[in-house]
Amino acid sequence: MAALRRDFTLDDLAPEAAAAGIDRTILVQVLPDADETAEFLSLAGAADLVAGVVGWADLTSDRLTDTRSWRLLSDGWPETASPRWPARH
Repeated sequence: MAALRRDFTLDDLAPEAAAAGIDRTILVQVLPDADETAEFLSLAGAADLVAGVVGWADLTSDRLTDTRSWRLLSDGWPETASPRWPARH
């Protein structure tokens, strides 16, 4: 179990994905942590391997628009990443 109880990075994922013929992946957040959501969004904006993020946001918060994730999304991130998103038909 010790081998699994650590952080895994895109540097860990990239060679494994390439060996399996996978060129795009989705990061799925499992903890309700706004900082981790922002980190995942930043990774997706900077890495071609990441096609999207399933993140977390407290939709009941009065401060939702003050979060780092909201700023990343509202500062043009979707436009930057839109070529990575599949077209919807």
